[in-house]
Amino acid sequence: MILSRDDIQTIIPHREPFIFVDEVNEIEPGTRAEGVAWDFLSYPLFGDLAGIGSGSSYFVNAVVPQDGGYTAHVPSVRAFAKLFEGHFPGHLVFPGVLTLEAVAETAAMVVEERWADSDASAFLSAVDRWRFRSPVWPDDSLTLRVERLAEDRDLVRFSGEAYVDDRLAAQGELSFSRYSATREIAETSPGLNFPISMLIEALAEVGAVLALNNDGNKGKIIFLAGVENWRTYKPIQRGCEIRMEAVLVAKRQAYGKGHVVAVQGGCPVAEGDLMFVLREPSQDEPTGRDAAARAV
Repeated sequence: MILSRDDIQTIIPHREPFIFVDEVNEIEPGTRAEGVAWDFLSYPLFGDLAGIGSGSSYFVNAVVPQDGGYTAHVPSVRAFAKLFEGHFPGHLVFPGVLTLEAVAETAAMVVEERWADSDASAFLSAVDRWRFRSPVWPDDSLTLRVERLAEDRDLVRFSGEAYVDDRLAAQGELSFSRYSATREIAETSPGLNFPISMLIEALAEVGAVLALNNDGNKGKIIFLAGVENWRTYKPIQRGCEIRMEAVLVAKRQAYGKGHVVAVQGGCPVAEGDLMFVLREPSQDEPTGRDAAARAV
C-alpha cells in the first residue's frame, strides 16, 4: 500500500506547513510503517525559519548565565504561529519538537561559544529521558534553562528544561558532538543542516500514520509525549532523500511507544524511541509524565 501526501492527511491531523512526510510506501497495520521525505529543506517552512532566525538559532536570541546554568527566553510563541498553524487545525498547540528545538538552541549557543576557536560545529547528537510535561499554547511564553552535566573534547551533555511561568513544560537531557564540517562551510551555506528536532517530528508523523490507520483511532489527535535513546549519527543536509521507519514496540490503551529509524543512502542517520498518546479532539492534551508512564 502506497499513501500519497493527500492520503496521509486523511489519517493524521497534521497540515501545512507542519507536515514533513511526502509518502508512506509500506505499512503493516499495527506493526510498522515506512515513509519518505524527498527533500526536507525544500519545504516552505524552512524558508520561514531562515527568515526569523539568526545563524543556526531560530527561537533563541541570547543566553544568560544564571544559577550555575544558562537561561533564555521566548517572549511569545505566537510570534512563530506561521510555523505551526497546521498543528493542528481547530486545536492549535505549539509543537513539542519546537519546544525541544528551543531548549537545544539554548544549549547549542553555550557549546558554540566554548568551541569558538575550533573549525568544527556542534550538532545535536543525543536526546535522552525527554518528557513533554504539559502543553504550550499559542499565547504562552517560554523560559528555557540548561546546565552542563558532562564535557570532554568532542561532546557536551546538558540537562534542559522549558517552563511556562512556573509550570514545567518539558525536560530531559541533550548531548552535542563536534561536526567535521568547517565553520566556513556553515557560514557560506546558511540552512545547510536540517534541525534534528524536525527529523524527530517527521519520524513521529510516520508513527502517527501507523497508530491512526485503523477504524478505532480515526479522527483522533496524536501527541508526542517523550523521546528516549535518540542518536544522530550525522547531520542531514540539503537535497537528501530520507527514508523513515516506525515500528510499534509497546501499546497500552491510548498510550504507546515506537522505535524509529531514519536512513539516507542506505545508512542510518538517526534512530530512537518516541512515546505518544492518543486523544479525542475535545480532550485536553495529557502531560508527558502520564503518557510516558503508561507507554512502557
